Amino acid sequence: MWSVFPIASGYEIPAYIHQLDRHLLSDPSAGVSSETIAMLQEILRVDAPFVEPSSVIEVHDTYNTEIAGLSITITHAPGHTQGSVLFEIPVDQPTVFTGDVLFAGAIGRTDLPGGSNEMMTRTLRTKILPLADGTIIHPGHGPSTTMEQERVTNPYLLRIAQGLEAV
Repeated sequence: MWSVFPIASGYEIPAYIHQLDRHLLSDPSAGVSSETIAMLQEILRVDAPFVEPSSVIEVHDTYNTEIAGLSITITHAPGHTQGSVLFEIPVDQPTVFTGDVLFAGAIGRTDLPGGSNEMMTRTLRTKILPLADGTIIHPGHGPSTTMEQERVTNPYLLRIAQGLEAV
């Protein structure tokens, strides 16, 4: 969220965001812990404004678009935040950018403002586990992985597959 304005404005491109997270464009601190806010206040300029880019495209449940010749499906995947989304690109091998929903061996935090273990569990069960094994996963942090790898090694997905809650 901290980089949306400078990137979107600097490259004159729209920002795509789910309607439930739009408020984070002008107030990114609303989605982080008080410890993170304190740390960021020390390293960021106090007078740095957080505003929406000039072009914002608000998405809802599922949104299809084409960018640079690529068909992209944006799917609502709440849990880490109320408006978390997945970006799926059906290229040679299906590819999903999972942001802070799914990582290699982990999932996104649900204890921050707007997070929900119940919603994360539902997202993992209905949006992540149905992905084909060959799907390449590019998380918001850390190394890329595949659904096949995550299905057999990710402890959170193993819990979901057993009918349990994510955490």
